[in-house]
Parts: sequence; C-alpha cells; structure tokens
Amino acid sequence: MSIRRQQLQYGTFWGAVAFLVGLAATFLVTPSGLPDVEKWRAAAWLFLNANGIPIAGIRILDIADFGSNVNIIDATGQLRALYTLPPFLVIIAAILTGDSLRYTTRPKYVLQNCAGNIIGYVGAALATILASGARPGVAIVILFAGLLGGGLFIGSTLANRLTGGLPVFGVTTLGGLAAVGLAVILGGITVVTTLLPILIISLVGTFVATVLLLAVRSF
Repeated sequence: MSIRRQQLQYGTFWGAVAFLVGLAATFLVTPSGLPDVEKWRAAAWLFLNANGIPIAGIRILDIADFGSNVNIIDATGQLRALYTLPPFLVIIAAILTGDSLRYTTRPKYVLQNCAGNIIGYVGAALATILASGARPGVAIVILFAGLLGGGLFIGSTLANRLTGGLPVFGVTTLGGLAAVGLAVILGGITVVTTLLPILIISLVGTFVATVLLLAVRSF
C-alpha cells in the first residue's frame, strides 16, 4: 500500500473518530432545552458552534430569527469550555495519525503524515451539518451539486449515444455552460466559507501536533 493511501486511510479514521468523540462529549454535557430541539441535534449544533460554525435558518430560544446566523454558546453564555475541545481533539488525532505511519524525523514528512486527519475531521463536520440541519444553505448546495453531477453524467451518456460519440460540450449551449460554472463557483464559495473556521482549527492543530511529535522524536 502506498504511503499516500495510508495517510488518507489513517487520517480519515482518526479525524472522524476525534470529531465523533467531541460530539459524544458535548452530548453528555448538553442540558435539556438548550436549544429546544432533540438533544442529539442540540449537541451537534453546540459542537459545531465550538468549531466556529454558526447555526442558520432557525429560531432558537428567541435569540435568533429565521435566516440569521447564531452561535448558541455565545448567545447563551453557557458551555464556553467547549471551545477548548476541538483544538485538543485535532492535536490528538493528528498525533495518532502521524504515529500510525512510517517513523520519520523529517519535518516535511511528519507534517504530511499528521495532516491526513483534516480530511476525516472536516468530513465528519460536514456530515454533521447535513444530518442536523445546521446550515440549510450548505445542504441545498450539496444536493444541487449531486443533481447537477448526475444530470451531466446522464446527459453526456445520452448525448454520446445519440450523436455518435460527439462530446457533450459540442451540444451544450454557451449560456448553459456559463450558468453551470457560476452555480459551481457560488456553491463552492458557500461551502468553503462555512467550513473555513473548522479548516483553520484543523490546520493549526495539525501544525502543533507536528511540532510536538518532532520534539518527542528528537530526544
């Protein structure tokens, strides 16, 4: 198995585990009625807030109107200790990922080994956003992207058969391509903007983990 594949596999595993541990810990400390939804959903929202991702499109305890963004932790002043959880979990996940791979003391390779956890951590966060309904706009964008991708695949297959192998772009209008391109760009900006805080946490945590792992291996 190639080192890249190992980095992906171990990183995805430990990153996802770290996020799920954070969700479980948040669930245990989430009080009833904060906010007034199912406890698992409330815990998901709180942990996403701790990762810098606000909740959108809902009304919570009369502190946010429909269409607005809200951080429940800041709005209520409760459970502020949760902010310390994501950086800690990312550092642990990065160290475990780096330690699971081939031993090295070269900073470049240690960083590459540790960075694999970002995929699992951010991926688990995105899945939680979709499952909990924290960001309806992101869910709509991803649904649209899926439908668009499926439509293009089906359309290109039919076009190739009906036109005797003519590429799909040969029978697609310039306006259609421009519309699709604009939708992809805007959708991508929406997703990246939403995930930016958790990406920053993951990157900083991975860098700290790399430094710690190098320090330990230097002695």
